Amino acid sequence: MQVSLSSQPLFDSQAAREWVRSFEPPEELPIEETEEDAEGEKQRKKGKIKAPAPGLLPKMADSGLLTSHPRNRMRFTHSVFGGYLAGRALSGYQATEALLAEPLWTGKVLAMRYLAAHGNAAPLAEKLLETSAPPLHRSLLIVGRWLRDAPRQAPWRGKVMISLAALLQDDGLPLGLRGQALAAFALSQDPSVAVLFRQFLTSPSSDVTRLAAFGSGVIQDSKSIEHLEALFGLSDTFVRRTACLALAAIGTTQALEIVATSLLRGDEDLRRAAAEALSNHPGEGYAMLKEGAGMEDLLVRRAVVYGLARLDYPWAVELLRKLQLEDDQWAVRNAATDMLDSKQIIAPRVPHRLPPASESAWLIGVAGKYGVGVTP
Repeated sequence: MQVSLSSQPLFDSQAAREWVRSFEPPEELPIEETEEDAEGEKQRKKGKIKAPAPGLLPKMADSGLLTSHPRNRMRFTHSVFGGYLAGRALSGYQATEALLAEPLWTGKVLAMRYLAAHGNAAPLAEKLLETSAPPLHRSLLIVGRWLRDAPRQAPWRGKVMISLAALLQDDGLPLGLRGQALAAFALSQDPSVAVLFRQFLTSPSSDVTRLAAFGSGVIQDSKSIEHLEALFGLSDTFVRRTACLALAAIGTTQALEIVATSLLRGDEDLRRAAAEALSNHPGEGYAMLKEGAGMEDLLVRRAVVYGLARLDYPWAVELLRKLQLEDDQWAVRNAATDMLDSKQIIAPRVPHRLPPASESAWLIGVAGKYGVGVTP
């Protein structure tokens, strides 16, 4: 709690000892005392005294909860540990004003989240909702993340969900920002969320419909299957692709049959969307792609190429090469060639595993200039 309220993720160990001094348990150590008997002879007598224990901080460091750094500095090994413990401690205090006065940092956000999970966060939630403003609506989204851990009967949940629903339907906001509201709904595990998403699936706004389709897939709402299938009749390409992804995520027999039917009978764009969605389902989806690669329908085989291209398994690459070399239609061969070529291009901004230092060409070159070698 002190780390959170003082905004010190890296704190001084001496200050920390003062924070926890009142919690230090005394340790009883056995001692031997001497006393004289009636005849003047000294006799040994065993007893116990209170002595200081090794301390909470060393114990926390030994357990791996805290990490020590030079110059008597310490920190929690992971910020979630500190945030969880701070939230538990804050549940016994009225610290709303102190938390609001802090700058926004990870420790504060985590402490508030776990305070909402274990204590009364209504005053804090109301203050944050009052200060939430466009264009980022940061305070509202912070409170929205509390829904995942907070009790269902928390009095502030209703206000937060109403505000998130309004944000999600605001077409003037970026889709990514509204997606954060969608994520808060989907992770809340509230039974009313599925009903809300099904209502949004009939929205006149294509963006709201897309978000609702994504949400229905995330929570795997089987009751939304027919609503998602109805979206295939819309002209918006993004909505139809999202509906395919949602049905594959739901993954029931009925949902997968709808996606498979779209692969076999849909228009060219819907077939491709169905194949790409099936690549997200390791069981039936993979089997359908393998079967589709050998079908007589040219459009099915071409769509399957795009589904296989999303998989990095040897069997998928082998199927692509087979279609590239052996298919009798140039449209399929060209699509397979393009997808195989794209697999060879590594996006420069995507992190990739570096070689061991002993095998790094630039390091070996630098070491060679100094006449030394680089060993594992």
